[in-house]
Amino acid sequence: MRPNVDVSNECGPQSETFITLNHSNTKVLTAGSNEIFACRCAAIFLPTEGRVGAGWIYPCRRPLSGTHDTRFGSDPTLAFDTQGNVFYGYIVVFFGGGTESNGTELAVARSTDGGQTYPQVAFFSFQSGANHFNDKPMITADTNPSSPFRDNIYIAWDAASGGSSAGGIRLARSSDHGLTFNSTRVDSPSGPGQGIGARAVRWAQG
Repeated sequence: MRPNVDVSNECGPQSETFITLNHSNTKVLTAGSNEIFACRCAAIFLPTEGRVGAGWIYPCRRPLSGTHDTRFGSDPTLAFDTQGNVFYGYIVVFFGGGTESNGTELAVARSTDGGQTYPQVAFFSFQSGANHFNDKPMITADTNPSSPFRDNIYIAWDAASGGSSAGGIRLARSSDHGLTFNSTRVDSPSGPGQGIGARAVRWAQG
């Protein structure tokens, strides 16, 4: 049995860890976690030869327009497409002077080098603090070689805080390799909107 290895070498706690496999190169893994002390999500690249490199995602660079709010990234989720790109989904949470949230939005960063760097980030589906809290995203890619939607990216999450009919489960799709995302509600709009947690299943979606 091999010993445990500290791949992040970061101080303080890491939480909500997520790991994914590159199906085009099964010796490459990419993982993510919350960095509690650093106010960010961290992405760790684990290449074939056993080296560990870190490509950092900084949700904190994203200000809430017109405010001086602080913000942090949370809830990492990752997936590879068939071209070797890795997509890192997370939520961005904005806080004002107190402890209550002023808003949340979804973010998906794309790496074209297998998870070593993440130069591109798409932000979407902002909800104000008075509205619903975007939470618990899960991401996947359509990797079916015969699918007409091959390499489309799907991310699902819940926006159910508050329990009104305007909340519910949301799904966003990107057909341009993570540049933009279009979202829709996928649970019953006549329901209470209290669903929590969502899972994006890896199959072709229309």
